[in-house]
Amino acid sequence: MLAIDETRSISYNLRPFRLDRLGLRNAAENLIRSVDKASGVRFSYDIADIDQLLPEDQRINFYRIIQESLNNIVKHSHGTQASVRVKHYGSRILLVIQDNGRGFSSEGPTPTTGQGGFGLTGMAERTALLGGILSIRSDHNRGTIISVEIPIMENERG
Repeated sequence: MLAIDETRSISYNLRPFRLDRLGLRNAAENLIRSVDKASGVRFSYDIADIDQLLPEDQRINFYRIIQESLNNIVKHSHGTQASVRVKHYGSRILLVIQDNGRGFSSEGPTPTTGQGGFGLTGMAERTALLGGILSIRSDHNRGTIISVEIPIMENERG
């Protein structure tokens, strides 16, 4: 079982070819459209052009946060609608992903308690690598809102 987990971890950390080919914004939009078509969840999105705001080595972490959020929605939320919003405010990037699914109670998994499995824990770790703040608000039978706020370092743009 350990070998399977290690293989999954290695493949998960590989750089998605779409990210290099399309850029962060287009790769994220492409991912959302693909998940929308393949799942029973209808996704809407509004993603600002942030490609030049994050250094190239940080774009993969941002992309993977979106990817894991979509995966969690499809696998666990039992929702029918979700939205992905990325906005640029001054020296910050804000990612908000929301679904209308079943949510989970406050006693449920969280990235800080280590009970969230690989998904939430990975999202928390990637957010920390970006110097950001991850917030999760989930209400039983009312959905979940995931917010990630990332600072933009002036000397890292480009």
